[in-house]
Amino acid sequence: MIAVALGDLSVPHGRTVWGALLVTGIFASALAYLIQVWAQQRMSAARIALIFALETVWAGFFGYVLDGDRLGLLGWGGCAAILAGIVLAEPAAAKVLRRFVP
Repeated sequence: MIAVALGDLSVPHGRTVWGALLVTGIFASALAYLIQVWAQQRMSAARIALIFALETVWAGFFGYVLDGDRLGLLGWGGCAAILAGIVLAEPAAAKVLRRFVP
């Protein structure tokens, strides 16, 4: 809106920009929401909330794998708090996580 108000809005040029717009517009937005709505119809609200809570954990994982990001002490503490909440709230998740912890 600010760009429109300042008259500084222009059409992007280049295949790379348009490709990125299409990928994020179709796959990252529209398709993701369709999958979320489909899954929400088939699962309990509590389970969906737990899955959505894992978004930050997955972001950290993919940041590490794809870009070499590293978490500090506060980041690891946040991951531990999220996983602890899931273990407390969802017994099935606790059963799966116990396999990975010696």
